[in-house]
Amino acid sequence: MSLDEKEIERHFLMFENVAKDMDWRTDMYCFFLLGVLTGKAKDVYCALSTPQCADHDLLKKRIPQAYKLVSEAHHQKLRKLVK
Repeated sequence: MSLDEKEIERHFLMFENVAKDMDWRTDMYCFFLLGVLTGKAKDVYCALSTPQCADHDLLKKRIPQAYKLVSEAHHQKLRKLVK
C-alpha cells in the first residue's frame, strides 16, 4: 500500500490536533510518533542524526519526500515496462 503526499499530510494534521488537545509538548511529538512509524517513514527517522530525531518539522518534511521518491521510482519502472 502506498501513501500519497496529501494522505501523509492529513495524518500529520490529525496527529498534531490530538497532540494539542492532549497538551503534549512539541519537543515530544517525534517521540510519540515513533511508535506508529512504519516502512519508509521509519527509515527516514532512522537516517536522522540524534538532534534531528527530535525535530518534528524536519520529520514532517522528510517523510512525504521519501514516499514521493518511492512513488516516482514506481512510475519510472512502469514506464520502462510499457515501452
